[in-house]
Amino acid sequence: MEKSQKIPKIYTCSDCSYSTRNKKDLAKHYETIKHKNNIGRTNSNEKIPELSCFNCGHCGKSYKAKSSLWYHTKKCTSESKIDETKSEDYVVITELLKQNHDLQKQIIEISKERKQYITNTTNHTKTFNLNVFLNETCKDAINLMDFVNSLQLKLSDFEATGRLGYVEGISKIIVNGLKQMDVHKRPIHCTDSKRETMYVKDQDVWEKENGDKSRLTKAVKIIADKNLQQTQEWIKAHPECAVNNTPENDNFVNIMLAVLGGQTEEEDNKNREKILRNIAREVSIDKTNPSDTIL
Repeated sequence: MEKSQKIPKIYTCSDCSYSTRNKKDLAKHYETIKHKNNIGRTNSNEKIPELSCFNCGHCGKSYKAKSSLWYHTKKCTSESKIDETKSEDYVVITELLKQNHDLQKQIIEISKERKQYITNTTNHTKTFNLNVFLNETCKDAINLMDFVNSLQLKLSDFEATGRLGYVEGISKIIVNGLKQMDVHKRPIHCTDSKRETMYVKDQDVWEKENGDKSRLTKAVKIIADKNLQQTQEWIKAHPECAVNNTPENDNFVNIMLAVLGGQTEEEDNKNREKILRNIAREVSIDKTNPSDTIL
């Protein structure tokens, strides 16, 4: 009997359609790039499980079918809840803004009222202090005309006017007379030297001097006349001044030109304004604290 023929075993790679009778060759095939590439393509062709891709925009739920999502949205109440919440938040925010606006208005009004109150109180305090200073602290001050009449002029005043000029000479006579007095006995006080705001005691009453300063102007004229009236006394003391073309005569002429003041009415008015300005600087008081003088 004949022996049966042995059928060799075939080794195959179904991924690459590769076959061989040698098992070692198959092992080598598995290491080839071709085989590895085929294995990769095969794996990529495997079915990937589908994911739910239809999501509800209101509540976030996911559905595989679009029809399921459509049916869900008919009954979903999240949107109305969200809208309702948004509406409530809007009302709260609006109310807070309104309250904040009202509060700001109240703060502004309170600030205005407080500022006005402080201004009124400050002005009242200033006026009250000035009234106390004039009518109580300075209640024993003499009247302006009494002060003018009390001045005792000397020939040195006459000569000083010739040397200093009419404005400075008359200013010095008045200021020196005031400085010799107690501050609270003076008939003149100035609360604003820049604006020349003057207060004068006349007929036992303190009054603010008017715009043309008529009372002080009258006082300056009287004092200037008293100085001029010393002319004859000075001539008697210096008889050589009557001789023309002598140094004594020249000195007398210069003194008289100064003592007489301005040559015109306009010049006289300007001179008196300068004199009053000089006086105002010397009798200024602190209007916020009238009990303290600047002198």
